[in-house]
Amino acid sequence: EDVILTHPSVKEVAVIGIEHPESGQVPKAFVVLQDGVDEHLAILGIKALVNEKVASTKQLRGGVVICAELPKTSSGKVKRSELRKHFGP
Repeated sequence: EDVILTHPSVKEVAVIGIEHPESGQVPKAFVVLQDGVDEHLAILGIKALVNEKVASTKQLRGGVVICAELPKTSSGKVKRSELRKHFGP
């Protein structure tokens, strides 16, 4: 998440592990973009950044999903269980 947040198009991000038939679990990123950012270009840029900065096992093989907002608790923490439930594989 820290690496993805360094991308200038990214406003917020949460990464969860999702089931993968061959690899067990793989990372999937849920991203809220800054206003006016092209989604397609942002996804390409985020993937390139992650591929450059992290080990192959932590690369976003589960994909990148653009969201209008991330589900949060009243204290502002991301509800990862909601991401798994509503946006999972």
